[in-house]
Amino acid sequence: MRKILMESILSRGFHALGQARIDTRLYDEPPVQKKPTRGRPKKYGKKSTRKRVAHLKKTEVTLMLRGKSQKLRYSTRLAKARFLKGRLVRAVWCEFQDERVNGNQHVY
Repeated sequence: MRKILMESILSRGFHALGQARIDTRLYDEPPVQKKPTRGRPKKYGKKSTRKRVAHLKKTEVTLMLRGKSQKLRYSTRLAKARFLKGRLVRAVWCEFQDERVNGNQHVY
């Protein structure tokens, strides 16, 4: 998904579902400041790294994909997308089992 495509869809009032690029940067919401501090308030919180995503709660479901039953594990969270100027988005990380590779998990 590219910024120009997402902004076009969102400006027309639609919701979008798409596959993010590998270099997409996602961040937490910044912590709420208890008392005012000098300078501009933070726009982004901590960066979503591979290690932080691995610790998210995973949900396992079985779905019909491409005409057969597949086990799928996913985790999800709200994050701020840097390429959308800090817009809050729902990010979902999925992995499914590919029986052609001796039952190893492939992450997509």
